[in-house]
Amino acid sequence: MAAQGSWPDKMKIRQFRSRISATIKDWYAQLPKSTRHNWKLLSTKFRKLYCRTIVSYAERYFTMKMRSSEPALQFFYRLNAAAVKAEVPFQTNSK
Repeated sequence: MAAQGSWPDKMKIRQFRSRISATIKDWYAQLPKSTRHNWKLLSTKFRKLYCRTIVSYAERYFTMKMRSSEPALQFFYRLNAAAVKAEVPFQTNSK
């Protein structure tokens, strides 16, 4: 039985380019050359832009954290929007 290893980075990039749609090819073409020729950078950028984890709205709501540069009011707006999506019952304060 032959031992199998992983593909070299050049082959991964070649395979990636051959399998992507026209829209993603346009995105790929505008990347800096250093990113297009570095599999680790390319795959990281692609995942951040096109791949999302499948997390329920409720889980997203209950695990939300305030960003360090975010004002409290902006965080509460995000939190309330997430609560609506997660169908979490909450009362609004009407004046």
